[in-house]
Amino acid sequence: MKKLSSYVVLSLMFTMFFVPVSFGGDEKQPGQQSLAIENDSWIASGEAVQGKWWWAKNAKKFTPLPDPLLYRFEASYSFSEMSGNVDATMHRGSAELALRKQLLTSITAFQLSKSDTDIALMNASTSVESQSLNHKFRYALTDWMEVTAGTIWTMNDSAKYLKNRVGYFGGALFGLIDRPDLIVNMGAFYGYTDTEYMNDKITGKPMYRDFKPVEDYSSDDVYFSQMLRWKITDTVTFTENAMYAMFLKDTEYYHWTVNLALNCKLTKHISFVTSYALNYDNNSFIDAVQKYLDARKAAGLKAGELEKMDTVLAFGLKFSF
Repeated sequence: MKKLSSYVVLSLMFTMFFVPVSFGGDEKQPGQQSLAIENDSWIASGEAVQGKWWWAKNAKKFTPLPDPLLYRFEASYSFSEMSGNVDATMHRGSAELALRKQLLTSITAFQLSKSDTDIALMNASTSVESQSLNHKFRYALTDWMEVTAGTIWTMNDSAKYLKNRVGYFGGALFGLIDRPDLIVNMGAFYGYTDTEYMNDKITGKPMYRDFKPVEDYSSDDVYFSQMLRWKITDTVTFTENAMYAMFLKDTEYYHWTVNLALNCKLTKHISFVTSYALNYDNNSFIDAVQKYLDARKAAGLKAGELEKMDTVLAFGLKFSF
């Protein structure tokens, strides 16, 4: 929790002191009138009409509003492999689709990862995977605030022992900074989440056959987000996406993620990306398992370890259209 608090403080210090913040004081963007708007077409590239990072900006920043449906599609993929005494492969991929019709913006993002490891000497194998699907609608009320509603669905996350976590949320997104080389948005939301755990991953091990399965968990929650995009040079961009959610049923249960990425543009549509992700989770399942492991250790029995934090460092290619 101290790490998260330090991170939030540093982020707010950066926003408040290093960059002047203005709600609605930024100059309106002219809708990129120098770029041709294909009014005869029902769909058009958002970047061609509204410029770079258009989907991350408030729609009311652009005048006049274009008639076509604007789109942007982005996908990334990374792969690693090792062989010998340990054979291992890891795949990570993501895709994001942004659509905008005048003041309404829709963003859908999908992520997946899968790793398989075989240890020859121990004759042991393990597989870890996860998938997530996020979708949200944003509607611009002013040129610095949008109402937002959406869902977050995590599936088969075996690192976090989550079989399904489905959350629904609604709230507001605020554009703190909107400049050609820097964008900072922050959001506050209220929601509801249903969680189903992978109890079989524990009870399926002979060593833990006496473990009592943890019941599904549902609760209202509050949710905060932050997004930063910084154009360092014409070809290098730094991005940060952060999220914090706290369950109101039991406020000691919460989870947060931070994703950092450095994007180096190779061609118009292809970039090399280095990313680092932190994922922290404290929930009823982790609480129950930790108490169970502590009891086994106190009784002198063999027990494993359970971590609340997972980190991933990845390198890969990103394709944008």
